[in-house]
Amino acid sequence: AGFGVHCTHECKVVISECLFQGLICGVSILDFSDVSVDDSVFEWNQFGVTITGSPRAMVRTNNFTDNVYGGILINDEFAATPTMCGFFGNRVRGRVWASDLRPDTLEEGENVVEESPEEFLRGPARHLDAC
Repeated sequence: AGFGVHCTHECKVVISECLFQGLICGVSILDFSDVSVDDSVFEWNQFGVTITGSPRAMVRTNNFTDNVYGGILINDEFAATPTMCGFFGNRVRGRVWASDLRPDTLEEGENVVEESPEEFLRGPARHLDAC
């Protein structure tokens, strides 16, 4: 499967208590969307949440477990400047960020981050050393 939820244009979306598992991307946030993702689980996806094109995203109290490239991806450098993102109270096992890009307006707090287990790093994530 591809995407769990694909938010685009000027939509306002609240995502709560969802399971996103085994997808390319759990939640894709594009354009000028205003999206809140709360109390959801992202596990074994390529990416948990991808952000492109200057949206507003609040990501709170979710569990990100062993997403191959990372929990959050800012998709391109042009999206980083106008994007506003809050990342609070999440539990992340593995990488938080899937790239070096960060939104210019980023607020983070009370996130718990731990390493993925060795069997995940030797299995599905073994190619990350080449990235």
